[in-house]
Amino acid sequence: MLPVDGRHRPVKIGVQVKVSLSTRDLREAKERFREVDAIVQTYWDGLRKGPQPLTMKQVYALAGEMRAVFIEAFDDEPGTPETWLQVMKANAEAGAGTSSLAIPTPAVKLAAMEKRFGGLVSAYLAGKGLHVDEKSRKALVGVVAEPLSDAARINMAKASGDYSDTGETQRYPKFVPTEVPQTATGKTAFKSIIDEEVRRRSLGTEGRTVNSKSISKFRRHTDAFEAHRDNKDAATITPQEVRVWVEALQTGGKLKNKTVGDYLSSVQTVLEWGREHDSAFHPSVNPASRVRGPTVRAATSGERAYTLEEAKRVLLSAREARSDSLRWLPWLCAYSGARIEEVAGLRKEDFFETGGRWFFHIRPYEGRDLKNLSSERRVPVHPALVEEGLLAFVEAKKKGGRLFTSSPSQAISRWLILTVKITRGVPPSHGWRHLFEDLCTAAGMSDTARSYITGRASGTSRDRYGRSDAMLPGLAAEMDKVQRLL
Repeated sequence: MLPVDGRHRPVKIGVQVKVSLSTRDLREAKERFREVDAIVQTYWDGLRKGPQPLTMKQVYALAGEMRAVFIEAFDDEPGTPETWLQVMKANAEAGAGTSSLAIPTPAVKLAAMEKRFGGLVSAYLAGKGLHVDEKSRKALVGVVAEPLSDAARINMAKASGDYSDTGETQRYPKFVPTEVPQTATGKTAFKSIIDEEVRRRSLGTEGRTVNSKSISKFRRHTDAFEAHRDNKDAATITPQEVRVWVEALQTGGKLKNKTVGDYLSSVQTVLEWGREHDSAFHPSVNPASRVRGPTVRAATSGERAYTLEEAKRVLLSAREARSDSLRWLPWLCAYSGARIEEVAGLRKEDFFETGGRWFFHIRPYEGRDLKNLSSERRVPVHPALVEEGLLAFVEAKKKGGRLFTSSPSQAISRWLILTVKITRGVPPSHGWRHLFEDLCTAAGMSDTARSYITGRASGTSRDRYGRSDAMLPGLAAEMDKVQRLL
């Protein structure tokens, strides 16, 4: 089984690995292919390394992840309370070894847990590209009943219309894969360069490392280049090798030129880090910097923005949505120009009142990164959001957890296509972001206020100034200029 668009699909393995991408849309199929291909490549890499043991902490981290997946998967359509009651009953019977007429000895209990959860655990491990030893797999099977029953409890409440419990918890640790040490060869690999850059940036009392999503991207892109050249020694890279790789990506028919350019940019960046770390590493020139990136047709702002008619349809549909994410994230994006992941990470304590006006603070915290320095900002709550009831929604929530489901972008994209019928391929975040900036321009909002509210980086020292409380009343006045969409 492989996860495709949030659902596990059966796989046929022969000379090729075949799995249905479950879409006829070419653009969507390409996106899903990249996600599935990355999982398959990770799994092959795991097979080459051989089965790896899991620590107890990793076992419980994976159990917590499976719980979170089940909560998020049914957030929009949780089904019926009766269904989840049966799920909890079956889980409890498996855990107690009473799902059959046999005497519930330890062996019977293990067999019952394997029958109930074994296939699910194997599919989840495969979906993460993890190749673990049998002892570790059985350990995960043995502990997963409780977290999955807790997920069923939360989903049953949602099925009854109670969305007060989002499932956020600090009980389970974050899963950190074990790095399999490679044989020392004296060679410089991309991995070691990235690790060293992360270490250097985290030094000092105010050290702040590279955004975790960026690090993940750099690792994924440089891994692809290493696999293409079949050589982990980054010190021997030549411009010709990079050029051949870029052309292979372009002619492979899987990636757009913009994505190919992103791959090349990642390799250029990491090689430059290596040159900064060691003067003997490509001392003359960065070999990837001598390769020209592919030509990209830039989409106009109008092509990337929602039309006013589309925006109204989305907001009206959001009013009817059952889940908090679908209900409020489109409205927050519409009246702030924020990226979906930025507002999806908001907590109750991020909202504050000063001078009679409400604001929300987009900021990093443990487990949440922002794109860059300018992404941290305090955004005035638009009067339309107040009238819509956002503050009452926030007030009803508990402190200490996120207001919304983590990583809701795919669910929102599906909802936009299937429910709202927005089918022309406008990315949700960019659709609101570009429209909001156009509304700001039409309203006469100052460029400085617009750039700050939307978190746009100018690349100058100005990005570090003008962020004190003194600017908040002026920001609120500028936000009030933006017209209501409904």
